[in-house]
Amino acid sequence: AAVAALDDRQILIIGGAPSLSSGEVYRVPEQAADARCAPEVPGHLAGQAPIGDMAEGRMGCQAAILALPPPGGTYPLCTRQCVVVVGGENGDEEWDQNIRQFSSVLVYDGEAEEW
Repeated sequence: AAVAALDDRQILIIGGAPSLSSGEVYRVPEQAADARCAPEVPGHLAGQAPIGDMAEGRMGCQAAILALPPPGGTYPLCTRQCVVVVGGENGDEEWDQNIRQFSSVLVYDGEAEEW
């Protein structure tokens, strides 16, 4: 799976084994400044939101946050925060099958909430 911090309270998790195409944004709940230790809150209770699936499932990929031009825009005007997913492979749990390595890049536009 690939992971990217969208901001100080949201984490985007994409893909994973066996070649998942799903992605979710996990929202970290606020904690009181004087709180020492809070009980763990399961991810689904902390607030998660699904995003649209990638075109193909990936595992072993990496993600980074980059400022890119908006749709129809050009460099150097990079005003959109995007998650860029690179590399990885496509396969399933049967390791005898061929595994395809990706050399492509996927971009998730957080503002438009689309790939």
